[in-house]
Amino acid sequence: MNVIRIHPEEVDYDMLRIKTWLTGAVARGHGEMEVSDYIDWLKSGKFQGWAITDGHYWIGFCITEIVEYPRITVCRIVSLAGLDMFSWKDLLHERMQQFAKEQGCKRIETVARPGFFRALRHLGVKVMYWVISQEVK
Repeated sequence: MNVIRIHPEEVDYDMLRIKTWLTGAVARGHGEMEVSDYIDWLKSGKFQGWAITDGHYWIGFCITEIVEYPRITVCRIVSLAGLDMFSWKDLLHERMQQFAKEQGCKRIETVARPGFFRALRHLGVKVMYWVISQEVK
């Protein structure tokens, strides 16, 4: 298995595969983004795309964003989807740690459902915040 960075100039070449993975992410979202929004930001370099492969096929796809706060820079996992994630989550974690360090980040963060936290607990992750929301009436 391998984690491969999809650079902005490669997005058009991999468009069909990227759209396939993003369709599921959009379906589980809450209206924040459409597939075309993700594509635009991947092409612009605002987001970074990562293909998880088994050597032949994409078995997962991850999107990250480098966020610069006034005091620290973080690598945010924006979207993550895949098949049999337990078989490659540690490999992705290693690659995200490497990428975050290369970018001068002090932390990796994500907004996730509780099950994702439980799956990663062995890596030393912790809950720092809860996302609380309400629609504006």
